Amino acid sequence: MKISKELIEMEQSLRAALSSGDDLHSMLKELFLDPDFKEQSALLVLVAKLEGELLSPTPVSLSVWANETISRVGFVSKDSVIFRSTKVEGKSLIVDGLKVYLAEDLVVEDYSCVDKTQNYEFVKLKEFKGKEINSSFPFLLLASEMCGVMKAAISMTVDYAKTRVQFGVPIGSFQAVAHPLADSYVKVEGLSALTQFSAWAFDNSPSQSDLTAFSAWKFAETHGALTVERAIQLHGGVGFTYEYPLHKYLRRAKALEVLGGDQSTNLLESI
Repeated sequence: MKISKELIEMEQSLRAALSSGDDLHSMLKELFLDPDFKEQSALLVLVAKLEGELLSPTPVSLSVWANETISRVGFVSKDSVIFRSTKVEGKSLIVDGLKVYLAEDLVVEDYSCVDKTQNYEFVKLKEFKGKEINSSFPFLLLASEMCGVMKAAISMTVDYAKTRVQFGVPIGSFQAVAHPLADSYVKVEGLSALTQFSAWAFDNSPSQSDLTAFSAWKFAETHGALTVERAIQLHGGVGFTYEYPLHKYLRRAKALEVLGGDQSTNLLESI
């Protein structure tokens, strides 16, 4: 599915808001209250991609989707829930497969995650109390965020391949660099198409929403971190240095794998 002209024009303002730390939550809420705006799912998918591309410190797209003031967003992992903090006071959103709960008064602990670009928390729970929602949409947003992570890593690598000169020519002219980059680009565009179609399904074809959301997530989980690892390798020695930003994208990709990985395989098989 193609992105509408309205969303394309909106992307720059959304990017600027995420980059500057503006109140994107309120901005999105206003759009959702507009009766003439019919692409809410596509908009949140776009925001999630930008969150991954810009390594946003807060999960705005998930908190807006819940239509509540959300203090943290968590995914069940074995006997615990791993949360991402939104740095505001509100309810806790807990994703347990197709069941999503809005809980209050949770006592959480800090979680030392490999991804240092966000604040993570965890709590050990077996039963959740609070409002229950049935939806696979959070997994679509995880897949969209992974897509943004992959896109940023590949864009950085393409720029590097154009400017890094070896044997008198840019390294991008070598097949050993160009072919892996082309393969990674196909992966990114494939995931982008999956997420866009799934967003369309949530708004226009509910019978396809679960299958498309989990398909997008499984594709993201399979190729996300590997795509960033390939980007690091194509940078050569500098790609492995702490000062170079690629490791931040790998950390975010690995954290996303943990958030969605425990649940989605069985759910996809059951659809």
